[in-house]
Amino acid sequence: MENNDATINDVLEAVNDMSAKMDDRFDKVEGRLDKVEGRLDKVEGRLDNLEVDIKYVKSNIVTKDYLDRKFQEHKEDYHSHQIRQPWGLKQEN
Repeated sequence: MENNDATINDVLEAVNDMSAKMDDRFDKVEGRLDKVEGRLDKVEGRLDNLEVDIKYVKSNIVTKDYLDRKFQEHKEDYHSHQIRQPWGLKQEN
């Protein structure tokens, strides 16, 4: 019977040791996951800032087509108001 008790105690001790090692490993994994979560939070914050910046740029952007249209309008206005004199002479006021 003593041999049986010794075997049971050995098994219990082995299971206890393994449990302690597993707890240590889980603690390490949990610590690593906490670090990863912190990094992801930082990335998420940076992405939020980028979204705000992109929305601002989109709302304030001036396209080439817009500039071309405005340039053409101003060019037409300028030419329609300009009085042309022969041989490039300017009109005196």
